[in-house]
Amino acid sequence: MSRRERKQKKKKYRFLTFLLILMSLILIGSIVYFNALPMLYLGIIIGIIVILDIWLLFLMKFSKKRWLGAFLSFIVSLIMGLFSFYLLKTAGLIDNLNLNYKTYNYSVVVLKASDYDKIGDIEDESLGYYKTDGNECKKSLDKLSKKVKTDNEKYDDVNTMAADLLDGKIEAMLIEDSYLNILNEHSTEVNNDSDNSNIKGFVDDTKVIYKFSIIVKTSNISKDLDVTRKPFNIYISGIDTYGEISSVSRSDVNMVVTVNPKTKQILLTSIPRDYYVPLHGKTGYNDKLTHAGLYGVDMSIQTIEDLLDIDINYYVKVNFSSVIKIVNALDGVEVLSDYSFTSIDGYNYTKGYNKVNGEEALSFARERKAFAAGDNQRIKDQQALLEAMFRKC
Repeated sequence: MSRRERKQKKKKYRFLTFLLILMSLILIGSIVYFNALPMLYLGIIIGIIVILDIWLLFLMKFSKKRWLGAFLSFIVSLIMGLFSFYLLKTAGLIDNLNLNYKTYNYSVVVLKASDYDKIGDIEDESLGYYKTDGNECKKSLDKLSKKVKTDNEKYDDVNTMAADLLDGKIEAMLIEDSYLNILNEHSTEVNNDSDNSNIKGFVDDTKVIYKFSIIVKTSNISKDLDVTRKPFNIYISGIDTYGEISSVSRSDVNMVVTVNPKTKQILLTSIPRDYYVPLHGKTGYNDKLTHAGLYGVDMSIQTIEDLLDIDINYYVKVNFSSVIKIVNALDGVEVLSDYSFTSIDGYNYTKGYNKVNGEEALSFARERKAFAAGDNQRIKDQQALLEAMFRKC
């Protein structure tokens, strides 16, 4: 073998040595940084990596089969690189689930009988808006003002604003979609003796001429602790929308998952959506718990902490799309039904275990009109679905 060939071989071995050590450090650093393993397993993994590296380096430097050491070093480096890649990818996914922002979706609503068909048509006209406590109200008005100039009028009550639109006292109104959905529902349920009779027919007599979204940053509301030793609470918030999970909306599912790591027990506590409670930081009359979600998941958490006198350490927020995607990612689950019934979506379930896909699971968890117990049975079914997902995982 010529001198030049020997130099090239040395360069290859040096490169493989550098690559092996680099990939080892990246993998160990990633595991430590993301706190991916308990300390006991972390020590074992680091020990295995160090011993493996020493053995491979010995093979490449002192063994007669240096080519075998080089080949194995390359393979091991590749495997550790893949591990690091997927660890980073998983950590990124988890980070995205821990949202630090809220998305508010707004609509500009006018009378259906009016001549207003696009946002520019309400230039210099009167526009009502509902004043909320957060800065989302100002941000929405600022964003709308870049499209059209209007004579803005503040309202402290959504129903009054909607009634004034119907009576022609204002030409248009700016409203967050969650409140708009509530107005539409209430306007079809009211009668002449109802407190909401002034908005009767709202859904039929109005139209939306413009929609937009704004994003508001939120603070981290998690309360970390040693989950391997101390019991902790996870709040599950299920909002009544499809699409973006960051959207604010009513929280129709409010479940606290209490985990005791020592006894290996999990307690599920569900609170009915229509339970009247004092919203955190609000004074005056109580409101439905589901409406806490209109202010964001932080309001739901603080309200439930007040109600149950507990600390909620972590939270999971899901919507209709989330349930479908999670169950389908698990390739379906076996959910236990207390009854045989047909859901409002037309899916049939039998008493006992049912194999369901994402769409069937969502319909199972949302059904209440098929039961005499109504929402109480729906809560049991939601817990049954969560248990089925735990088992499948």
